[in-house]
Amino acid sequence: MFNKKAHTTNAKLERLIGLKKVKEQVERIACAARVNALRIANDYKVAQSTQHMVFTGNPGTGKTTVARIMAEIFKDYGVLRKGHLVEVTRADLIGQYIGHTAMKTKDVIESALDGVLFIDEAYSLTPEESGKDYGAEAIAELITYMENYPNRLVVIVAGYSKEMRRFIDANPGLASRFKNTIEFEDYNEPELFQIFSKIALEHDYYLTQSAQRALGKQIKFTYQNRGKNFGNGREMRNLFDDVISNQAVRIANQFLKPSRTDLVTIESKDIPGGHDNGPHGGDDYIPPDTNIFVDPKTKDLAESGLINQLKYGINKSVFGESEWPLSVKRPYDLIKTADKKGENDA
Repeated sequence: MFNKKAHTTNAKLERLIGLKKVKEQVERIACAARVNALRIANDYKVAQSTQHMVFTGNPGTGKTTVARIMAEIFKDYGVLRKGHLVEVTRADLIGQYIGHTAMKTKDVIESALDGVLFIDEAYSLTPEESGKDYGAEAIAELITYMENYPNRLVVIVAGYSKEMRRFIDANPGLASRFKNTIEFEDYNEPELFQIFSKIALEHDYYLTQSAQRALGKQIKFTYQNRGKNFGNGREMRNLFDDVISNQAVRIANQFLKPSRTDLVTIESKDIPGGHDNGPHGGDDYIPPDTNIFVDPKTKDLAESGLINQLKYGINKSVFGESEWPLSVKRPYDLIKTADKKGENDA
């Protein structure tokens, strides 16, 4: 009855870092979709319910990623035939003259039929000072399609919490169709640490223990001084870009012929403020789930299996597997083997 990929899709959701409440709400929606599909297959009636959703929260909290997973879930459970995601913003919907917006919006929506239309920063369609704004025209077209194609279109609108409440209240047709609201909370410090670790590992970088401590301090400082529009995962991506830029400068100035170990190692001085107390101050911050990173020069740290877990996206509250799968070599072994090969070739 169900696509075997459904289990894989659910696993994708579970592997996401944090988002506990989001996962619980998505699970409820997915369960309802699955049971309704079973009822239809057994010739039972199904109560009409809207699948359209509002995602609220700050940037970088995984809204687009979860929307993509939701599209796959709806396809796997037979709610949508294609299950593709069409991601748009105001610029993709609003035209330059009367009538142009309706045409643009119609073209976008039709491209999303049998899938999910994801409108990021949807509140921009209802600016506080609307004047001659064409946003209302786009919303009218959207409501028409939501009404006429209830089984072929799922719409997810996303944006800041306060602004999205204003968006929904702007038109009675929106309030009656968007029954599911999912709040994406800011990541906490341990989750931000895990996000940075995942980015680093995906790009073949490993941190020394002192770099781990410096990173923990930097994340703590950033988190405690965050503003209301904190960028979450995007902040970690920007921090990672700064770190590898610093590492590149250090390597270029320090080594004439850096080894492969040098190329993948991030030291404390590569972390902003890591060469001293910087802006952080205070005692050393011990990173959550310690030894998430491997110091390629210290073999003992490679024994924990943490790199393999993160490399394959397995997110657990406590990392503690003691052995590596036999099919996967430890990062330390891979690095040392590569260095020996380089020495032999020299």
